[in-house]
Amino acid sequence: SGLLLLVMGRSLGAEGFGTYSIIVGFVTVANLLMEPRMQDVAARLFWNLESDGVASIEHGLSFLDCLVFETLVKLLPCLGLIILSSALATIAKLPPDGQLLILITAIGNFLAKIGYGLSTGVLRVLGRSDQFTFCGSGELLIRLVTLTGISVFSELSVTACVITLSASLLVSNLV
Repeated sequence: SGLLLLVMGRSLGAEGFGTYSIIVGFVTVANLLMEPRMQDVAARLFWNLESDGVASIEHGLSFLDCLVFETLVKLLPCLGLIILSSALATIAKLPPDGQLLILITAIGNFLAKIGYGLSTGVLRVLGRSDQFTFCGSGELLIRLVTLTGISVFSELSVTACVITLSASLLVSNLV
């Protein structure tokens, strides 16, 4: 994570890194305001899953209910950011593509986080925190390699950072 910040900071410069940080900050704060803590709910609902991961019909229905709930709750900050993207870009004095970058980050984050808390909770119940850690580390590694490659062979932009963030989160969550 620290190396990633160094690569981005040096390649984007102060203004570009500030723009990226503001955009990611908007999305992070919006999502924290509507955090349902599904990993805790999942741990409580699925505490009796067997270590081999065998689930009952009731587990399946509860999982589906939780997935729908988590998706709807995560949709709210995304919609809020879509509606407010123009105003946020203006207030933060972002460059002309700032509104588009907020939209990309908000939608990418929403898509990447569907089921994230729920799957994290189930992995914890199953004693498989190693898989959660592997995915998180893999996400950072994907971003680091991609952004380092772009900065070495081309010019790194805020747009590339935003797209790489969304894509790597999506890949990590799918895994």
